[in-house]
Amino acid sequence: MINKKLALIGTCFTDIKGFAASAYDPVGRNLGSIEYVNGGVARNLAVNCAHIGQPVEFISMADIGLQGDRMLEELAGKGIGVSHVLRTEEKGTGLWLAILNEKGDLAGSISQAPDLTLLEKHLAQCCREALADCKGLMLDIDLNEAIADIAISEAEKLSIPVYGVVGNLSVLLSRPDLLKRLACFICNEIEAGKLFGYDLKDQSPEQVLPLLEKESASRRLPAMVITMGSKGSVFCDFSQKLSGIQTAYPAKVVDTTGAGDAFFSACVCALSLGLPLNKAVEYGAKLSAKVIESSENVCLPQTGFFDS
Repeated sequence: MINKKLALIGTCFTDIKGFAASAYDPVGRNLGSIEYVNGGVARNLAVNCAHIGQPVEFISMADIGLQGDRMLEELAGKGIGVSHVLRTEEKGTGLWLAILNEKGDLAGSISQAPDLTLLEKHLAQCCREALADCKGLMLDIDLNEAIADIAISEAEKLSIPVYGVVGNLSVLLSRPDLLKRLACFICNEIEAGKLFGYDLKDQSPEQVLPLLEKESASRRLPAMVITMGSKGSVFCDFSQKLSGIQTAYPAKVVDTTGAGDAFFSACVCALSLGLPLNKAVEYGAKLSAKVIESSENVCLPQTGFFDS
């Protein structure tokens, strides 16, 4: 079953990073180096899945030009399907401009979001075709309300599960009903606290688990996972009456960037293979630890990841 694709709907970003060679002067001219790096949560998810052996059909946008070409070449080179990526004259790819001082710390940043109305129109035309041969859909649920409705409705018509990853809560806070239409929703404790109306950031997994079980029952959420960083994660599959705590895998911390994306990728891939949620979160914790031990924000290729 792993050879059948998972679909992924999200946006691409180009990260433009400027590194100051000496003491950074915020109002003066600074010498240093500038790098262009492919980024964005959806891109990270696609690459993680490909690296653990799960084919992905990427439904997104990318600007016409050299940087867009390079991004799609990178993805296609990893076996990721890009035939449903819309090429646009402008604002198809998001931009993140970051300035790092001489110590490597972030000194300032500006983010330019892509034009989501373009993706909305694109999905209205191609979503059913793109999902037709897929076994599930990974969806950035907070792109905008129209995109969420289109994507989930088409997936429901095809009887394929939707796995939701949180963006910025702009949609979910106004449309919490969408959670009931997801096969599984994964977020961190801060995001879960905002959704449920609690402050969870200083709580232990043992304190958060009963709350998740309560909210899952009252809201009739099919399945949900709350990640809690080094404290691990809690999970509840209401439909299967399965819940518990997954401890974090031991890891020598190099860079925590991308750990949440890795957790989501492995967890969803495991669920799409028919594994129960308690096993899926175990794989999520395992891949997350591998990313934490690396300076990369995605995992390295993993041979036989689901065989271990």
